[in-house]
Amino acid sequence: MNAALKLEPAVREIWAGNAHYRVINNTIRLADLPATVGWALKEVLVASALCNNEADATEMALLNAARFGRIDEATLREVFPWLGEVPATPDQPVMATLHETAGVQVIYARGPLERLLPACIDMLDTHGRNWPLDAEDIVERTAVMVANGRHVVALARKAHAGTTLSLTDLNADLTFVGLVGIAPG
Repeated sequence: MNAALKLEPAVREIWAGNAHYRVINNTIRLADLPATVGWALKEVLVASALCNNEADATEMALLNAARFGRIDEATLREVFPWLGEVPATPDQPVMATLHETAGVQVIYARGPLERLLPACIDMLDTHGRNWPLDAEDIVERTAVMVANGRHVVALARKAHAGTTLSLTDLNADLTFVGLVGIAPG
């Protein structure tokens, strides 16, 4: 008797810069056409790759989505060397990593919307510029993804003035980057 194939979790939806993308057949699409990876989408994919330990199926789904957007994680990790991490735990479900690029430190964080959104002060627009935060719209978009059967991961970032990272660094002044909707395996 043949064993049933087990499907791995996969990113199926991305919301970035007020645009909704779908991931179909390993291709990121906008309005059913292959998407150009613009600033906001690129930042979601960068955050997905950098804030990632490749430790479980969800993290592999995030990394695969970055690859579909032509993000090379080896090159990315050379450009953004890792300086520190706050790991996610059952009691604290947000993961954050600290990186440096061109002498500037940046934190990337991912986790549940209800934990990250209250710490956000703005969000990225389509061109990657900071824009006023529209928390109500973000919550509505998350609800639609959940209704579609997705596990939703929120992503955020912030500039950081140090070479160490702690949980308190995630409590304020984050920029909301986007949402990723993962279909279960």
